[in-house]
Amino acid sequence: MEPVTKLRPSRREFLRMATVATIGVMAASCAPAPAPTSAPPTAAQAQEEATQAPESTAVPEATEVPAATAAPAASGATKIVIFVGFGTGTDPGQIEGHNKLAEEYNAAHKDIQIEFLTVPHEERNTKFSTMVAGNLAPDICMPIGVGGVAAFFDEWLDIKPYIDRDKYDLSVFVGLTVQYHTYPDRTLGLPIGVYPEVLYYNEDLFDTAGVDYPPHQYGDETWTYDAMAELARKLTFDEAGNDATAAGFDWKKTKQWGWDTWEGLRDMAPRWGGSPLCTTPDYKKAIVNSPEWLAAAQWMADLVWKLHVRANSEQATAFSEASDPMGSGRVAMWDSQSWMAYAYQGWTDAFNWNMAAIPAGPVGVWTDNDADTFVLSKHGTHQDQAWEVAKWFASEEIIPRLTSIWGCVPARSANLAKWKSEQEAAWPNKDWQVMLDGLDHSGVPNTECWIPDPEKITDTVNKHWDLINTGENTNVKEVMDQCNTAVQAILDDYWKAHS
Repeated sequence: MEPVTKLRPSRREFLRMATVATIGVMAASCAPAPAPTSAPPTAAQAQEEATQAPESTAVPEATEVPAATAAPAASGATKIVIFVGFGTGTDPGQIEGHNKLAEEYNAAHKDIQIEFLTVPHEERNTKFSTMVAGNLAPDICMPIGVGGVAAFFDEWLDIKPYIDRDKYDLSVFVGLTVQYHTYPDRTLGLPIGVYPEVLYYNEDLFDTAGVDYPPHQYGDETWTYDAMAELARKLTFDEAGNDATAAGFDWKKTKQWGWDTWEGLRDMAPRWGGSPLCTTPDYKKAIVNSPEWLAAAQWMADLVWKLHVRANSEQATAFSEASDPMGSGRVAMWDSQSWMAYAYQGWTDAFNWNMAAIPAGPVGVWTDNDADTFVLSKHGTHQDQAWEVAKWFASEEIIPRLTSIWGCVPARSANLAKWKSEQEAAWPNKDWQVMLDGLDHSGVPNTECWIPDPEKITDTVNKHWDLINTGENTNVKEVMDQCNTAVQAILDDYWKAHS
């Protein structure tokens, strides 16, 4: 997921850097990699076509494979290598946590032994590709986000046959999280951890403005994006103390803004009914200038240039010295995911804060939740054993320990009550239930799911949004028509190369 302003780091860029622990809660990364080699078929195609063998992925010259972090497997035991580097998990404290789990597993299982292979995030594509090319593919990659799974789409084993064989109960997982990793012709992972989207807010700024806090309950039909925009006007102030509803408000001298987010246009469009795929269901036709996408883009543009409740690119430099916009003390409401846990202590030291429900768009509530999972390598030599290991990690007993290392919410419903009580003890007087309730409104398909050349398309959408956000061109329809033409060209090139 990408930035909506040029002069602040993107969510993805930020997550790559933010591995700081906050009482065991770390930020997570769902970073992109090279595009996959073939598209998932539609539901109809999936009934007719067998899974195609992947085309060869171009790989760099072989380099030395990094050493694993755990002791070698016992004689006669099958060794399962778990590749870490696609997402979070590379911080020293996280490596230690992984190794403790490996020691525990190995002590209890003599036939299978596991070891974590951790590589720097910036080297993950080269290392993984080199291992695959050298017939040394890791057995499991974990943690990995939806975007990371999509990036090497053809490298992962379909685990649906295992799920069916074992009659594995998928109903134990919360909300629609199973669907994050499910495509029409394959299932590529089970939910491990999720990072729910929630609306954080600065209570002190609300109190100073004399404005009621935003609703904490989902189902309030009055809590819409338009209602939130009006609320944000009362929380946006210029240097003279005028809020954005006042006749004398000078937006060019704004010192406090009512709302902000790291959500991009691709993440917001589904709330107006636009497809997060940016394309038609067959991935062939660009639709980022559809009426639904235009409505979402216009709403976002109006927040900056009409209502002036959100900082434009130039104004966003006011947040440059803070860890995040709300952390600057100059943003009243901040829409983000729970990986913001890294900032909780800083916020707590500076102001009182809490959480509220995500507003409803014209088609209802859609929460854009990040997620981490495991995948099994299609080229792994011990797939049956890898599946057994993956089930252990996804178990009710182990998931909360694993997600505490990654800094996310356990994806099993049975683990949520304990997670909530732990958060209440660490950060009292916060509404942790509203964060969990947002999982009942999970948007699918996830906005990081596979599309042709996902990084190119997302970057293209963001670059065109930047034209609006910088004020270079605030004609939303004109910009999005240009964007649609550019996305269509990417699609045409992709399908020409993969026909």
